[in-house]
Amino acid sequence: MLEASRICFISHHRISSSIIMGVVDDTFGAFYIGQQLATLLLGGTIVQTWIFVETCCSDMLYIRITVTILLILGIILSCLMAVGLYPYFVSSIVDPSKLAEIPRVLEILPFIAALNVFIVQWFYAWRLYLCSNNIAIMIIILVLGAVKMAALQFKNPGIIISGGEAQKNLATVAYVADLACDTMITGSMVVYLHCKRSGLRSSADGVLCTLMHYTLASGLITLIGSFVCLVTYLVLPAIQVSTAIIFTLPHLYTNSLLALLNARKSLRQCSQGRHPDAPGLMVSVPSLTPLSHPETSSSSACEAPATTDKAFRRDIETGHPGEVIAL
Repeated sequence: MLEASRICFISHHRISSSIIMGVVDDTFGAFYIGQQLATLLLGGTIVQTWIFVETCCSDMLYIRITVTILLILGIILSCLMAVGLYPYFVSSIVDPSKLAEIPRVLEILPFIAALNVFIVQWFYAWRLYLCSNNIAIMIIILVLGAVKMAALQFKNPGIIISGGEAQKNLATVAYVADLACDTMITGSMVVYLHCKRSGLRSSADGVLCTLMHYTLASGLITLIGSFVCLVTYLVLPAIQVSTAIIFTLPHLYTNSLLALLNARKSLRQCSQGRHPDAPGLMVSVPSLTPLSHPETSSSSACEAPATTDKAFRRDIETGHPGEVIAL
C-alpha cells in the first residue's frame, strides 16, 4: 500500500512537471540565464571600479560619487535577483500554483534597474552639456529618462508573466524611451566629436578619432541591448527573453561608462606618444578645440608653452567646465 502511494505521488509529480515545463523553459529559464549574465557583468563592474579608483583619483567628486552609487546599485540588483528568483528555482518549484506569483522583491527590481540606467544617461547628458553648452540635448535626454521612470512607476512593466493591455503599452513606452535616449546620447557624442575634428592638427585628430571610436563602441553596446529588448518584447511577449536582457542592461550601462572613464589613461598615453617631447596635448573641455593664447600663433596652438603648461594641465574629462585638460 505504501509503495502504491509512492508510485502515485511520483506519477502526479511527473504530470505536474510536464504541464509546467513549457512555462519554465520560456520564463524561468530566461530568468536564470539573465541572472547568470548579470552576475558576470557585475564582476566586470567591480574590476573596472578598482581600475578607476587606482587611476582616476584626481577626478571631480561628483564623478567618484556617481561611480560609487552605480557600484552599490549593481550589487543591490544582483542581491534582489538572487532573493527574488530563489522561490522559482527552489522553494516553489514543485507547487505550480505559486509559480505564477511574482515575489515582491522582483516587483521593485525593474525600478532599481531603471534608476541605474537613468543615472548613467544623466551623466552622459551632463558631459554633453559641459562640452557643447547645448542645454536642449540635455533636457531631451532627461525628459526621455523621466518618461521611462514614470512608466515604471505607474505600471511595473519590467517583469510580465501575464498582464493587461495597458501594462504592455506602458512597458513599450518605457522601452522606446530608453532606446531613443541611447540613440540621442550616442549620436550626439559621435557627431560632436566628428565635427570638432575639423581645423585641428593631425595629432589632435587622431586622439579625437580614437575617443570617437571608444564612444561609439560603448554606446552601441547599450543601444543594441535596448533595441533587442524592445524587439523581443514586441515579437516574443510570451517568452521572457526581454526580462533576461533587463537583468543585464544596468550592468552594461555601468560597464560602458567605466570603460570610457578608464580609457582616458590610454588616450593620455596615446597623445604623449604622438608628442614625446611635449608634456601633453592641450584640449579644451567645452569646445575640444586647441588651446590658443594671445601670445602664441595659431600654428602652434596645439602645444602649450612650457611656462604656462602647469597652469593649464588637467586630467582629461575632470569635469571642470571651461578649463583646459591634458590628455
